[in-house]
Amino acid sequence: MPPKPPGQRRPKQERARVTREQVLDTAARLFGERGIVDTSMNRIAAEAGVSIGTVYRYFGDRSAVVEELLARMQENIEQRFTERVFGVADKSIAELAVAVLGAIADELVVDAGLVRALAAGLQFPDSGIPELERRLRLLVKVLVIQVLGPGDDRKYDAMTIVLVNTGFAAVMRAVTLEVDDRKREELFALTARGIAAWVETEGDCSPPDAPSRNGGHALSRPVGFTPPRPVVRHRSPRQERAKATREHILNTAAQLFAERGVANTSTNRIAAEAGVSIGTVYRYFTDRTVMVEELIQGLMEHAEQRLRQSWLDREGKTILEVTGRTLEVIVNEVTPNAELVRALVAGVHFYRSGIPDFEPRLRELATELIVQTVGPGDDRLYDAMSFAMINTGFAAVLRAATLDLGTTERTQVLDMTARLIAAACEAEIAALAPGNAG
Repeated sequence: MPPKPPGQRRPKQERARVTREQVLDTAARLFGERGIVDTSMNRIAAEAGVSIGTVYRYFGDRSAVVEELLARMQENIEQRFTERVFGVADKSIAELAVAVLGAIADELVVDAGLVRALAAGLQFPDSGIPELERRLRLLVKVLVIQVLGPGDDRKYDAMTIVLVNTGFAAVMRAVTLEVDDRKREELFALTARGIAAWVETEGDCSPPDAPSRNGGHALSRPVGFTPPRPVVRHRSPRQERAKATREHILNTAAQLFAERGVANTSTNRIAAEAGVSIGTVYRYFTDRTVMVEELIQGLMEHAEQRLRQSWLDREGKTILEVTGRTLEVIVNEVTPNAELVRALVAGVHFYRSGIPDFEPRLRELATELIVQTVGPGDDRLYDAMSFAMINTGFAAVLRAATLDLGTTERTQVLDMTARLIAAACEAEIAALAPGNAG
């Protein structure tokens, strides 16, 4: 049983328990429909048909309701997880991975709206639903030891981070993007095959300097690669003084978002800190959302240019080398602005937390890279492959860059993620090779 979240009271009498569950169920529905921020305790009481005093009798505030809903969801997922991995010796790694991903998704998809609301209501470092993630790490590490046998504890810790991060990213994205069942199955199957190929590779006792079997597919010279797209900007003033004022406002917003978070920084506060009138702020930015979008675009523009160049220069390099370089480029762009990135990503809904406009462009690049490597093929499969690649890579980058991981641990997690993606790509390429279809 999860520990009792603070700020709430557990009733002993059956009638009181029923009332408390009714309040929780009502809150869950309203959070899913309206979002947490737009759902007051008074609204919950009115919809539940109880007095506001009754609500406060069991929950000290709205955050206590959120914590209880998370705890309830976590307990159900943990139970499903344990049920699915029982009898692990009789399953392949890929079958086990699909079972685990499906178990978590089955629980979350029932309350997808609530999941969006709960995840959007948390700071990004905790947006994987924090307590559940910590508990899953313990279960997954035991699973890793069962599959690979006793080994390097630090390596297994890093593998656990990568597995939970990758699996959670796939599940949360599939659930909150409302993809259809077929696409969800494809995403889980691709993710599971990649995890299986990677775990088997990590279980090898090859020397560290030995060529990696999942990175050996050399890439060819790109043909007809899409040129970089210009980043769409909001209204940009022509006069130099106006440009300077606009940049000053944006820089002030970035500083305040990093210090206080997006939700806790008003446009009035930005105007005051920047030393300009609120009218001047609204002259260039219609609302706070526009500032967030502009800052995200600014952070990602340089990263995209460097990524495109690294992929253009890929001739003769292995998939593993290109993947490792890709993760390195993005991390180098994100890490110096980690606090701002936390704030920006926490300021958008989790299902768009891959940094919205940047991710679709990366997926186009990844699809082109797959076509260049494998040749023309099933567009739906290639879309699913690029979706899985970007989802896994972005989750690893944002987690490594925005969490307080040590440099050595961050490097190990990113290296392992690169090997996972490379293993997945090699497995799919092998499956698509002539003579292996079907």
